[in-house]
Amino acid sequence: MCGKVVLALLVTCACFLTSCSEKGDTSLINSNPSKPASTQNQQEQQASNQTKKDVLAEKYSIDSNGIVMNFMDTLDTLYKSDKNYTIYTDGFSFRYTVEDNNGNLLDMGYHDYRGSLDLYYQGNLLVLEYGFGGNANPSCRYYDVENGRVSSFYENPLATSDTKVAFFTFRERDKKNVLIIQDIFNVSDYYTEIERDFANGTELYYNTQAAFLENGKKLEITYPVKSKNAQTTAEYKKEIFELK
Repeated sequence: MCGKVVLALLVTCACFLTSCSEKGDTSLINSNPSKPASTQNQQEQQASNQTKKDVLAEKYSIDSNGIVMNFMDTLDTLYKSDKNYTIYTDGFSFRYTVEDNNGNLLDMGYHDYRGSLDLYYQGNLLVLEYGFGGNANPSCRYYDVENGRVSSFYENPLATSDTKVAFFTFRERDKKNVLIIQDIFNVSDYYTEIERDFANGTELYYNTQAAFLENGKKLEITYPVKSKNAQTTAEYKKEIFELK
């Protein structure tokens, strides 16, 4: 009885292996190199490889020797440099590196062609600024190159001092625009929220003017207030906030 069961299992396995062999291997690496894949499978494989090449072409390029290069490596034309940073470009996109005063790498990154990128000194800070065109304020990251500190990215900052940054944010819990003033590098050092009847949407971001005064002890701001009638001209209010 046992012999018949074993024989039946061997016959079943043999039939399964024969069936798989006739269908051909569809993996990227042929598991049976002595038997080439069928013409149909070769065409399918070529199409699959071409698709992969098309995907790779979006992020990589091929050098003169046919070697695949990371797209970042192709941005090799010097655009701008100074003691703490270097920017390279291909005429459309940018990559950058930032170092502290001791030559230690603080940051590196990439920005594509839909906009602009710059690095510049502002007081004691090095500022990375990038934008996507239009009238919107650019987004920024700040570097303390003396002490090796790197900030978060701030979208549309209104103003900065050596220690503070001011910006609007939309607070989801009550659907309000709120003015945030906080320490650039460490929110636990300073943070405050200011609520007013701020206008909605792009009008607020495009038409607000702000500046820190007295070395960050005050913030002067002129902002559009929420309109009660969509047809009326926007009204503006100017305030000076005392900061701790």
